[in-house]
Amino acid sequence: MKRPRRPRWAARSVIAVAAVAGISMHCLAEDEYTRFRYEHSKIITEDPFPVALGCLQAEVEYIFRASKYQWTDGGNRRKRDPRRLQLAALSLTYGVAKHADLEAVLGFASVIDREQTPDEGDGLTDLAVRSNCLLHYNEDAGFAVAYLPMFTFPLGEQRDVDELAISFESYTFDNRIAIVKDWSHYVTTNFDLGYIWFFGKNAGGTNGVIEGNAAIGFQHESWLQPVFEVRYAREFLKSEGDRERVSVLGGLVMPISESTRIEVGLHQAVAGRNTNQFTGVIASLSVTF
Repeated sequence: MKRPRRPRWAARSVIAVAAVAGISMHCLAEDEYTRFRYEHSKIITEDPFPVALGCLQAEVEYIFRASKYQWTDGGNRRKRDPRRLQLAALSLTYGVAKHADLEAVLGFASVIDREQTPDEGDGLTDLAVRSNCLLHYNEDAGFAVAYLPMFTFPLGEQRDVDELAISFESYTFDNRIAIVKDWSHYVTTNFDLGYIWFFGKNAGGTNGVIEGNAAIGFQHESWLQPVFEVRYAREFLKSEGDRERVSVLGGLVMPISESTRIEVGLHQAVAGRNTNQFTGVIASLSVTF
């Protein structure tokens, strides 16, 4: 399904970040407006809390997806030639205000799709720039809501006679709201809902994508949060049937220190229309300075 990926990894240079992972500084995941929580970060569902003012968060992420089946317009599953995607991305997020941050994301991807001609491609992904603006929080109610606008710019490798495209080849604007609600001292739920517009000379085939995510996390231990997440996405096409997909994810969010978090998850598409069925893995490491 055509939608901007939110890659957050890149080169090996970031491995140096891990060397200072154990250092506890004033820039922690928690600050004065998030004391009521344990860890609200989920793997694919957005966290409404921005990086604290004056702090820098570096995150590296690896995504692998493989597809051997796809759903038809009627929702029936059929076998297809293999498709595999590997994506490594780096994001840098800086707290620019008490309740807002600014993030830049760039990655490198490799894709093989035996039903396409050409059937392989690799290169830089599109550049994504995003902000997380906390709109409301209530510590007593364990509730927070944020607005997360994101623009992507078509800087990645585009289709030519020799390679598949890595870029979406158009600009996008993701208009998204994220919510978190705590139900007890160790159970958190996250929700986000967004609409993605495609614009530019190569965006003529779609009217946009609506996407929603929901997640629940359980954190008996401060260093371990098992999570379960559900994603629904629908792309509105102008000249053919819309694309829809439902996927689920199970994983672990592990805040192993006050400044370091590891996330791992298995991601599986379970239903759809006019789109691929995939099985995937997501892993990431983030460090806040």
